Amino acid sequence: MSENQSEKKHKCSGALKAHKQSLKAQKRNSIVKSIIATYIKKFLEAIESKDQKQSLKAFSKIQSVLLKAVKKNVIKLNKAARTCSRLNKKIKSLELASK
Repeated sequence: MSENQSEKKHKCSGALKAHKQSLKAQKRNSIVKSIIATYIKKFLEAIESKDQKQSLKAFSKIQSVLLKAVKKNVIKLNKAARTCSRLNKKIKSLELASK
């Protein structure tokens, strides 16, 4: 939607400002979610290659990125905790398989 269309759609200046802010937030949130997905993909590749050091390194990075996303209100705390738990479970199964 171009700027002219959004101006025509919202006659009230407050609504126009809120709409612009929501578009900015949407763009910012999609970038953060894309970063999270990229790090998870790298983690899963490390698990597939059975590289324990690489997977631990990737896991710590994912935890950091998830908590930052929670702080920015991009995702909820429970989703971050659930994701970390599931990924940690994969690390534990990798450790058990290597023993």
